[in-house]
Amino acid sequence: MHEYLVLNIDPVLFRMNLGFNFELRYYGLMFMTAFLFGYRLMVSVCKNEGKSTEHLDSLLNYMMLGTIIGARLGHCFFYQPEFFLSHPAEIFKIWKGGLASHGGILGVLFVIYLYSRKHADQPYLWVVDRLTFSAVFTAFLIRMGNFFNMEIVGHETTVPWAMAFMRNGLQNKVTGEFLPRHPTMLYEAFTYLGLFILIFFIYKKFWKKLPDGFYVGLSLIVIFTARFFIEFTKKKQADFGLEHALNMGHYLSLPFIAVGIWLLISIFKKHKNSQKEKA
Repeated sequence: MHEYLVLNIDPVLFRMNLGFNFELRYYGLMFMTAFLFGYRLMVSVCKNEGKSTEHLDSLLNYMMLGTIIGARLGHCFFYQPEFFLSHPAEIFKIWKGGLASHGGILGVLFVIYLYSRKHADQPYLWVVDRLTFSAVFTAFLIRMGNFFNMEIVGHETTVPWAMAFMRNGLQNKVTGEFLPRHPTMLYEAFTYLGLFILIFFIYKKFWKKLPDGFYVGLSLIVIFTARFFIEFTKKKQADFGLEHALNMGHYLSLPFIAVGIWLLISIFKKHKNSQKEKA
């Protein structure tokens, strides 16, 4: 019988008594690292393209708010609308958990729109495009945080790379055993890391030649196509019959794929026309 990797990870990196019990969790560390790295990356991009870095602190604040508020509202109204509409006070209890990446992306896109309206020298598509690098790497780190929390796991499987996560709620309902599952958070994490490497390489080689909107368009297609297929391995899929083969994650991914395709077609058509006019 194949021996699977068994994981029993303490989500707390270290604890310290500071007059109160202080805990630093892997997830929190990943979240902080993501925003700091994203900020430094955006500074580097702005300097490379001769853009001002004066308002990047403001942009970081916009992004943090957009990510958290969007992800929370996305979870509440995409996945449990009846409960949260009946108990609106629960929306604010973010410490209980419940964030949705689809909502986080919508939140970020909205706050960047507000930001670009205040800074005419930084058009919306340019800002969104350049922030895509930071956003994709942030998504990688967040999913690694999910790995240390042993959450967003897949259903039971016998694939050679399956992992048994020893966390309450992941036991087999019949035997009580921690059976091997798809490490779906790692599927997503490595998708995001691979995409980051790809778009960063393309940027280094061709940033002067590609129209604004290319990186975000490509990323929407890659991320949500991957998400669509990864959804089939997630834990909740084990309880669905064939008549319910698709879940909310599938349906939410489709519009993002469509927008990515539309954006790439639109910007390249516009770019081609502008090149003809110059000629």
